Amino acid sequence: MSKTYYTTIGLEIHAELKTKSKMFCGCPNNPDEKIPNVNICEVCTAQPGTLPVINKQAVLSVIRVGLALGSKIADFTEFDRKNYFYPDIPKAYQISQYKNPIVLRRIKRSKNNQSSLRRRYGYFKTRPGKLFFG
Repeated sequence: MSKTYYTTIGLEIHAELKTKSKMFCGCPNNPDEKIPNVNICEVCTAQPGTLPVINKQAVLSVIRVGLALGSKIADFTEFDRKNYFYPDIPKAYQISQYKNPIVLRRIKRSKNNQSSLRRRYGYFKTRPGKLFFG
């Protein structure tokens, strides 16, 4: 019995947007900051009574990337709270998009229909902090 196997390669690619402020608050987005805990606020640290506000510049940037890749932009999108503990996110959750991402699936087939490129989704999520050892 002969079986046919197809090569499948999966990639997860992360891109950091060059916005002036962070994704969900007005704190400066400076990944090169040398002094720890300078660019934080009540929203970053999830203090009671604070609510995140989405960065409009980031939304527009992700929409541009989605359109450049030929993907469909969602009519409806929402954010999810992913609860977990990790030392670089002391608030114990990450704001992310999973169920309803802003950039939707796209399948592009080659001319001879022998291969395809599939993009599952493009979405936002908060970036963890940095851990320094030494």
